[in-house]
Amino acid sequence: MDFDMKNMTTYLGCITLALFVVYLCTNMMTLNNNIVEGLTSGATKTPDELLKLVQISKTKYIDDLRIDKYKKQYHQLLIETEDMLHLQMLSQIKTAVEKDKLDDEKTLASLSKLESTKSALKDLDEFLTHFKPS
Repeated sequence: MDFDMKNMTTYLGCITLALFVVYLCTNMMTLNNNIVEGLTSGATKTPDELLKLVQISKTKYIDDLRIDKYKKQYHQLLIETEDMLHLQMLSQIKTAVEKDKLDDEKTLASLSKLESTKSALKDLDEFLTHFKPS
């Protein structure tokens, strides 16, 4: 058997490469076992516990905002904010007409965002109207 140095280094290189690949694969498997996927980690809370947490958070907001005391001021704040939105919409429409860009996508998207904000303000106003602290 004739050992050629060139063949010997080729064999050693292949063996080293194979060992390195095996090492990488086992490392990746170990890493994959340590990673917790999705919502599977930790103990989950029961619906009753979640409800209690939400109620505590709600009570904190009610205490901080003192809605029963400042309800009229909050209504006025919503009205003033809605007026500001209307004025911003008018300003954007005026600018768009002056620049002949009324059908521009950016203008329409901006007006749409303002309209959705206005809708949210109306929902808040309705919430304040019917709100009764528990």
